[in-house]
Amino acid sequence: MVGAKAGGKRNCGVMPRKQGIEYPGAIYHVISRGNYRKELFLKANTGEAFERCLFEVVERCGWKLHAYVIMSHFISILCGLRFALSAS
Repeated sequence: MVGAKAGGKRNCGVMPRKQGIEYPGAIYHVISRGNYRKELFLKANTGEAFERCLFEVVERCGWKLHAYVIMSHFISILCGLRFALSAS
């Protein structure tokens, strides 16, 4: 919720996290689930459209796609870096 107060501090819709570790060959598990386990893909062929977009991003960013699962209410992606994302 944008602008909600969390722990007495104003949350502007940004979830602060430490910068992740990046190095060639790193493997990341990316997941997303619908709120209250509601469906992510409500219309026909939206799961297939997401899959096409995933393949485009993998190609454009030079990721290595190890595995992925696309369900109506959940996605899980296991991908790796071929090179570090930043110079730091």
